[in-house]
Amino acid sequence: MPQQQRLLLTDQPLWNRQQVLAENLILMDLVRTISDTEEAIEFCARRRLLANASTCNRCNRAHTIVTNSAFKTDGICWRCPGCRSVKSIRAGSFFEGSHLPLEKILIFMYGWSRNWAAKDCNLESGGMSMATQVDWANFLRDVCQDDLLRDPVVVVGDHGVDANGQRCPKEIGRDPLEIDEPLVSKRKYDDKERGPEYMWRQRYRGQNYLSVMFACIHVMYRV
Repeated sequence: MPQQQRLLLTDQPLWNRQQVLAENLILMDLVRTISDTEEAIEFCARRRLLANASTCNRCNRAHTIVTNSAFKTDGICWRCPGCRSVKSIRAGSFFEGSHLPLEKILIFMYGWSRNWAAKDCNLESGGMSMATQVDWANFLRDVCQDDLLRDPVVVVGDHGVDANGQRCPKEIGRDPLEIDEPLVSKRKYDDKERGPEYMWRQRYRGQNYLSVMFACIHVMYRV
């Protein structure tokens, strides 16, 4: 990337929510699209998962993008041309604090959103420790939780009613269930209870789960 570049993505416009939701990626397409770190960064910036530009809090000057070996996972960082301070391109995003390559996280997200077994998510993403795997599953569960609590769905009779009183599909083969904060917010639940990811997948049944996950993350983080 050029030393004075101020945008992660310069050649194409950022996508809006409708464009993100309209995308129907399969695993093969995803893997091909994010074949290296630079492509993964551009992929995330286009879908507003990473901030495309940044401003220094001290100088109020636009950051530039520079290579920096201290940020070895991404290889680049934001740097202020005034005070020379630096920060990660992941700052303020869903990926902040993680040292995993974005490619690995995105593939894990694909499998988790489609309810793959944990071992399969781990295998397809290239492997990670059990503790890291659990952490990322919990991060994604938090996204589902946040989405459900922002716009609860109540299943009534043979159909559901959303927060605006509009009809929505009932969970097939399940008893009526009200999505309320105590149940959705629980981190641990037995087989008889339905966690937030189950209810989230039911809400968006028929849509591309990864695309919906991206849209939910953008609402949650607003980078």
